[in-house]
Amino acid sequence: MIAKMYRKMQEKALKTLRQLGLEKTVRECYKHSIQLEIIWRAKKTFQDDKKCVKDIGDCVLAVKRFNRGIDKDIWLQSAREEASTNLLESEIQEGMFCIDIGSNIGYYAVKESVLAGKAGRVLAVEPLQSCFDRLEQNIERNELGNVETLNLAIAESDSGKEMLIRDEKNISRILNDSERREYREVKQVESKKLVQVVKGKPDFIRMDLEGFESVLIPQIDDLDVENLKLFLEVHPDKVQDRYGMRPLDFWRELSELGFRLKYVIRHDILKPSYFLRRKHPPRKVEKVDLEVEKALEQGTVPNPGRPYRVFLEK
Repeated sequence: MIAKMYRKMQEKALKTLRQLGLEKTVRECYKHSIQLEIIWRAKKTFQDDKKCVKDIGDCVLAVKRFNRGIDKDIWLQSAREEASTNLLESEIQEGMFCIDIGSNIGYYAVKESVLAGKAGRVLAVEPLQSCFDRLEQNIERNELGNVETLNLAIAESDSGKEMLIRDEKNISRILNDSERREYREVKQVESKKLVQVVKGKPDFIRMDLEGFESVLIPQIDDLDVENLKLFLEVHPDKVQDRYGMRPLDFWRELSELGFRLKYVIRHDILKPSYFLRRKHPPRKVEKVDLEVEKALEQGTVPNPGRPYRVFLEK
């Protein structure tokens, strides 16, 4: 009860900040701490945006220091999405065939490659050319011979798609066919169906597609795999508003494909102390291990609202 009241207060506060034009600044301070945000803004003002190489555990990643999003996260903290990374490291085993859809500059693809080892392989898919070039550079930098890259979008057809390009490249997204084209920067990208690019039976698929995951989930059935691990970032509001699928229908689609919900990763309640810490604010990892329908009945699946990550298995 107290947690629900706190969340409502938090939502009201964010709404006020949004109206004042301060929401993004406050979110960044929450994400990285006030100290690191001040350091980043000061250096961005007085220094050139040169590439630098950061150690991210078993591998390295070249980042642009003053790009927002994934570059900024890794430059400031040498990590990204700590809870998701830890879960990935516990679930991917040597010899697995991993598919990474929406690879960006390669943070997860590089880690998947190291975890799968020489006996495994990774198919990394990234439609945005500027990110794809950096993805290939990071794979080459780590001398990873088990990664295949594709510069295209996985979509419901092979007739091409339009992408909305954001300043934070990791939140660029595919536009649906009915959206009005009033955006500043839209690019046409090549597209193919999932079954057209996958050779063999995958063991693991990761998707982070800003809501477009709802369009791709039905295509998993075409791969004809009995055992599969699936790691998704779910954007419940975007799934419905942008791509016309109710969140409940999205989950029922996963249920019909035979998946069990193993873990849910969601934001912890915002606490003032997080603005002072020098690490990513914690995300709560909940072990569920239920059939999707059972998880829906018990209310384990989060309600529409903020994005959350889920790990499923069949």
